[in-house]
Amino acid sequence: MSSIIYDMDKFLAELIKASDYFSEIENDEKEVDFNYVKRLISSIDSKRNELKSKYPKELLDKNFEKVKIIAKQISQSIDNVIKQREAEKKSVALELEKINNKKKIATYIR
Repeated sequence: MSSIIYDMDKFLAELIKASDYFSEIENDEKEVDFNYVKRLISSIDSKRNELKSKYPKELLDKNFEKVKIIAKQISQSIDNVIKQREAEKKSVALELEKINNKKKIATYIR
């Protein structure tokens, strides 16, 4: 039983690292490093697959409550980052459209 707790703690540590990283991105403390994200996801996937192959599903389900909470936090952070980036993209697009319209008006006036 203690080995599953140890393995789950290692898995939780990876998830917490991911959660912290996405929280920093969400709060504009960091820019997205996609290579780091890929390595992080790969590491989490390999640990998850290792757990699935090592322990029965019922035993994992009993110990997965913290994992579910952290996974939900990560998902929310990613969703928030995507929404922020989309809002920034729309804002920049509107600003570019205004600039282009001003240029068109300036050429009409001439």
